[in-house]
Amino acid sequence: MKSDEALEQIAYLKKLAEKSRLIAAYGYKFYILWGILLIIGFFTSVYLTPWLIWLIIDATGFLLTLIFILQERGKEKTSALLKKIGIQSIILLITGFIIFYVISGSSDLNIRAAFWPFHVGTIYLIASVHIGKDLFTIGLWLAAAAIASVFMPAPLQNFWLGISCGGGMIVTGIIFRNQIRKIRG
Repeated sequence: MKSDEALEQIAYLKKLAEKSRLIAAYGYKFYILWGILLIIGFFTSVYLTPWLIWLIIDATGFLLTLIFILQERGKEKTSALLKKIGIQSIILLITGFIIFYVISGSSDLNIRAAFWPFHVGTIYLIASVHIGKDLFTIGLWLAAAAIASVFMPAPLQNFWLGISCGGGMIVTGIIFRNQIRKIRG
């Protein structure tokens, strides 16, 4: 390969990565939505039946996510790279369900409560390779907050996970929304 061709390929890959970051930023609504739902879920789990709360939170979240997806469909063309990141994230989410099922027999409720924030943090860390440092920072924060929560008593753990993880998701959404505003001018 000649040096001109190599430079062309590098420029193309750089442009593709920038486009994928931009398109990912348009998903800021999802981060804000799930951040709010996490705060509600963790806070109300202290006072009400957790499995029922999370069933309602998950159903509401998935329904609103579907509505957002249907509203946004066709507005922005999704790059092949972003589609691959999405597929990778879905695979990791499915493995998360499998792993959670395995640990759900654990009598340690703190580990079970910290599992999903940790797993989502891991998904963000992996996706950040393609999306950028903002997602890496939030992924690292979610994973660290989840690990720290394992050593907290139950009510404090729920409030900590609600604020740190739900808040982390909201901050991610705000960062992405601000990126969109900068680009639009």
